[in-house]
Amino acid sequence: MARIFVIGPPSDPLVVGLLDGWCRGLLNNGHEVYRARMFPDPFENDHGISSLERDCDALVDADEVHILYDPDDEESLLYLGMLLAFLYLGHRKKVVLINSVAYTMGPSLANVLRALERGYPFEREGPTS
Repeated sequence: MARIFVIGPPSDPLVVGLLDGWCRGLLNNGHEVYRARMFPDPFENDHGISSLERDCDALVDADEVHILYDPDDEESLLYLGMLLAFLYLGHRKKVVLINSVAYTMGPSLANVLRALERGYPFEREGPTS
């Protein structure tokens, strides 16, 4: 059983349905699933900081990160940035792309995600302090 953090665009109803189905499948296979909230709890009066802290903890604790990548989704970029920072600092995670991500010419986040899914190492060398 793996702990899986799922990142994906929150607003498109078709995408939300796809993510719901993906998460159900993971749960049915015995995995623990955490979905990035992306929106603060309306009863928390801290501009979303508490929600973001919970999401950071869940991302650190995850064994795997499953991503439905949409280059136009600004909310997901926050979580992808956190993922890259955590990987760089030595938090090892399996990366799974839920959707097909096209290769681009030159450096791009899409190409980085494709490389991470294939197991390309991305971490800091040497001491972290």
